[in-house]
Amino acid sequence: MGVIVVANNFLSDSANNGKTFRYLFSEYADEELFWIYTTPLPSDLECDVDNVLINGFGSIYKKGIFHSQVSNNADSSFFARLRGFLGRYIKRNGFIFLLLRLVRDLGVYTQQDRILKLIEKSGFEAHKVVFVAGDFLSLHRLARKISVALNAPLSVFVTDDYIFKYSEDGKIASRQGFYQHLLRLAYKKTFSLSSCNHFISNKMLSVYSDRFGITGCLSFNSSAVATSKISMRLENSACSESVSDVLKIRYFGSLHTGRDQALLRFVAMVRDYNERADQRLVIEVFCDQFWGDTLSAELPEHTITFNSPVVGEQYSELLHTADCLLLLESADEEFLSATWLSFSTKVMEYMQINKPIVAFGPLDNPSIGELVSLGAALHVTKSSDFNFLFDEDYIVNQLASSVTVFNDLRGKNTLF
Repeated sequence: MGVIVVANNFLSDSANNGKTFRYLFSEYADEELFWIYTTPLPSDLECDVDNVLINGFGSIYKKGIFHSQVSNNADSSFFARLRGFLGRYIKRNGFIFLLLRLVRDLGVYTQQDRILKLIEKSGFEAHKVVFVAGDFLSLHRLARKISVALNAPLSVFVTDDYIFKYSEDGKIASRQGFYQHLLRLAYKKTFSLSSCNHFISNKMLSVYSDRFGITGCLSFNSSAVATSKISMRLENSACSESVSDVLKIRYFGSLHTGRDQALLRFVAMVRDYNERADQRLVIEVFCDQFWGDTLSAELPEHTITFNSPVVGEQYSELLHTADCLLLLESADEEFLSATWLSFSTKVMEYMQINKPIVAFGPLDNPSIGELVSLGAALHVTKSSDFNFLFDEDYIVNQLASSVTVFNDLRGKNTLF
């Protein structure tokens, strides 16, 4: 008996949602999972999990046949730029955005019976259906249909918010628009059938529980970062070493949802600090080449360097040898609307390393707000705030708070 997962994304070692899925389903062997998803990525995990990919036009691919083509194209900086440009253009054009969504949903809708037959033909026996609820109307219906057809309980996992609107005054309002209205109704129907609801942050759990009258629990990635002999030796050294006059601040991950512009503002603050202080800060960013190519020309070489993404032991080594780790979010309302209920994968990975965390962005973002309010991160709003990074007493206190917060969050975490 296994689990059928319906989601936008597949398992991964590096992509945020994919990493979270891999951890939350870690108790299942490959043959105990059957994955139905819509968006292949170059970082998708090569594994024996039986899977069905549905593309935007309703075509179905078994075992990721389509994936190799996507991987080859996605590695290109040109294709990354093209995807970014088209994505921004489509989102700003309401009619095209609505039309493409409805066409995409229609494509998935027409294949629902075929997908049920594929599950039946595979002989897969499910004791549960897990739906990672997103902005696909037809995936909501598909998850409910599979659950009813197989008489398997439905569990819902919400990682991103698509239906509520950020407001500075704390009032919760629904996003406007025809598609958003249909999406709210889809969430309501899905929650009415669900036997268990999982949310990625305390804030999201609170908002959804209040608006839909449901109960739920926390679920997020809190797996251990890969270690090696060197990283294990360095793990507990942060408190015992004296603070040097030059600190390396490292950032890992994508710069989407406005984080690219937030990084530009953060670098300007660091440069101002370096010009005024005796100490010096340097920033090392590990991200896709697209972002490095795009931003390098605007930034001073002596302050920041861009590097290729890292995973596994290399990621662990660079986490452990950093002086500080950067948590970065955009304060622009356009992007905060997409992140105000989310919880970054990096948070738990950063806290278990026992290194100071620097947070730059809005406190309304749960990733930053929760850590700063509990003393587990330095919230930087002006260049003089960096002085705390050279205060050993402050660093010791922050690391102690980080351990407490990490253990508390991990104790509340729920696996599937």
